[in-house]
Amino acid sequence: MGEKNCPDCVVSGEYCFKVKTDRIVSEMKKGGDEKALFNNAAETHEKIEKERKIAREKLCKKINDIDPDYPGKNLL
Repeated sequence: MGEKNCPDCVVSGEYCFKVKTDRIVSEMKKGGDEKALFNNAAETHEKIEKERKIAREKLCKKINDIDPDYPGKNLL
């Protein structure tokens, strides 16, 4: 039997955690020097981890399938 989505994903018809991480990455501040890039990446990482915690509490089954890529991620 396949994995089921959490109730929020079933209602919305989308994978909510992916939608939220895509939005967070698209809103990320880009540009600046390496320090600014690091700070922006760290802030983005914190926001994604907060959403990951929420998704985990909702028992999302596909949470580990999402690993968004964003500028500066390699600096963390």
